[in-house]
Amino acid sequence: MKTNPTHSGSPIPSRSEAPHDLQRLRWSARIVVVAFLALGLASARDTGPDASLSPSAVVRLQVEALGQGRIDTAFRFASPANRIATGPLARFAEIVRAPEYEPMLSYAAAHFESIGIIGSRAAVVATVLSPEGDRHAYLFELTRESAGELAGCWLTDSVVHIASDAPERIAI
Repeated sequence: MKTNPTHSGSPIPSRSEAPHDLQRLRWSARIVVVAFLALGLASARDTGPDASLSPSAVVRLQVEALGQGRIDTAFRFASPANRIATGPLARFAEIVRAPEYEPMLSYAAAHFESIGIIGSRAAVVATVLSPEGDRHAYLFELTRESAGELAGCWLTDSVVHIASDAPERIAI
């Protein structure tokens, strides 16, 4: 690298060196971006039940996962009883793709409202807004697991499509 005598001997790249430095900087930036994307995708795929998550956080994670096409992530939060009722992941995916639940797969916005927690039971309403502006509300009923590797985790027992003004009328 040449020094520029008018700048107190500070190193300034010559014209021929500058494009190489710029190219190296661009490659470094690309590597950083790819690393962040890889970490983000890995964490999204690895999202699952955790005792530190509230019922509202569990529902938010499930709805966001569905909106991103990650049905498997939503299935991870299904309670053992729910898994028995909905079957394996393939059957769960069929249910989620049914017209009643399909709005959760493609929405423009979502709102979450905790209805309440009583002991080990909770209810959360998720309302999604379709790209066309239609509102669809879903009542999520959750229980906190009391034993096993999921002890302390909130898991979804059921999801019911309800009238979009229903949160005002629901009680646990």
